[in-house]
Amino acid sequence: MRRKVAAAALLLVLVACDTTGAYWYLARGYDPARDCLGDTEALDVMSGDDPGLGCQPRCLTVNDPDAGLVFYGTTACGPAPFGANATESDPRCLDVLSALANTRLCTADSGLRDSGADAASDASDAASDAATEASPDAAADAAADAPGD
Repeated sequence: MRRKVAAAALLLVLVACDTTGAYWYLARGYDPARDCLGDTEALDVMSGDDPGLGCQPRCLTVNDPDAGLVFYGTTACGPAPFGANATESDPRCLDVLSALANTRLCTADSGLRDSGADAASDASDAASDAATEASPDAAADAAADAPGD
C-alpha cells in the first residue's frame, strides 16, 4: 500500500514539474461545395508552448477514413499536427488559401459571410449599373407613374 501511495506521489510531483505545456492546434474546415471555411476546430493537442495564430496562411489536408481527403485552412504557427499534410501539393489548396485570405466563412443557414474584400469592385459595378438604368426619359417615366392629384 505504501508503495502505491509513494508511486502516486512521485507521479504527481513529476507531472507538476512538467513545464512543456500543451495547446490546441486550430484550423477551419473547408467546404468545397460552398467555397467557404467552417467554424474553428481543434485538430490536435500539441505539446510545448502555444506559438499562437497569425503566421503564414496554410492549407492542411487530412485523410479521414469516413470523409476521404479533408481540407483545412489555418494561420496557426508551429508544426502541423500528426497526420496532417502541410505540403499544399493538392491544387484545391489554392481554393482553401483564397477562402482564408478573403475570410469567406460559411454560415449555419448555408449562406456565406464575406469579409468584403471585393466590395470595391461591387461598388464600381453599382455605379455603372445605375448609369445604365437611368435613361434620358427616366424623369418622364417617373412623372407618368406618379399618382394623380
